[in-house]
Amino acid sequence: MDFGPMAVDVEGNLSNPVALAAVVLWACGLAAATILWLLARHSLHPSLPISLAVWVLLALAYISTPHSQRILGTLLYAAADFIRGKGVRASVGFIGGPPVWQAPTFAFLVGVVTTLLLRRKSHANAA
Repeated sequence: MDFGPMAVDVEGNLSNPVALAAVVLWACGLAAATILWLLARHSLHPSLPISLAVWVLLALAYISTPHSQRILGTLLYAAADFIRGKGVRASVGFIGGPPVWQAPTFAFLVGVVTTLLLRRKSHANAA
């Protein structure tokens, strides 16, 4: 019996594979933005307004982590339901929610390390 769209609450810690996937996807997006910003900052020497705008966008991305991870989790559950041929749920809530600090920390570390490796490689090729 199909009752149509529904709201479901699921465990939000990283033992839930969908919550883990949401954290990893968001961390990858933040890492890509961090890498692009760091590379542009060192190669293009942007003016102060552009640099400030990028700082504001990155800050908003990091601040929006809890909401973004929940939205990604909801989209992942909707995609899974769609692929299985079931009706798509109206919303999915995470009880407790995925950890907020892990995606930004991972993104920052990956961004810095990748940028340093790329800069080292470009300096080696130039020499």
